[in-house]
Amino acid sequence: MNSGSIIGTAIFAQVCLLVIVWIAAILIKFYEPRRYSAVEESVTLSIFSSSLLMLIMLILLFITDGYIPIWSPVMKSFSFVGLNWSKVLLWVWIVDILLVSYFVRRTGGSKESPYTTLLFVFPPIAMLLHESLSRVSIYTALVVIFFSLLLTEGKEKSTSAQPAFWWVSVASFLLTTSVSYMTRS
Repeated sequence: MNSGSIIGTAIFAQVCLLVIVWIAAILIKFYEPRRYSAVEESVTLSIFSSSLLMLIMLILLFITDGYIPIWSPVMKSFSFVGLNWSKVLLWVWIVDILLVSYFVRRTGGSKESPYTTLLFVFPPIAMLLHESLSRVSIYTALVVIFFSLLLTEGKEKSTSAQPAFWWVSVASFLLTTSVSYMTRS
């Protein structure tokens, strides 16, 4: 897969993440106002401001050396070398994992937040974008760390099933990530 295809796919993924975050924020506001009433306004503001950061990440993907050749013919007189696409991709996913972790924290923690599932999409997307094992490992470690830390957030601070919930979630995620990496082409 060439760098233009990888960055184009990453741009598509970034746009989809923005849409998922915004639709979830709208659904939270209209269908669960009491559940998040104490932080509803700050959650909406946080998601809006964090989404601006996601848009900045999207713009950075557009100006990478892997994607400029796709759109530069339209801007004939414009000359720009571009940012290193591989480094930008690394930082885009790290920032996205941090932002989604923040959304999870603000909306009830790992057990209650509608955003928890989004944490688990980053390593598989990275594998599909042909990222190296070291990068997939970084993303996987960040996801496991934030998922684990955010289990203590929310209304249900601790239950007897929490260790089992953590174990099944993390073990399933690690199994899926490992098998996906081993079988990728």
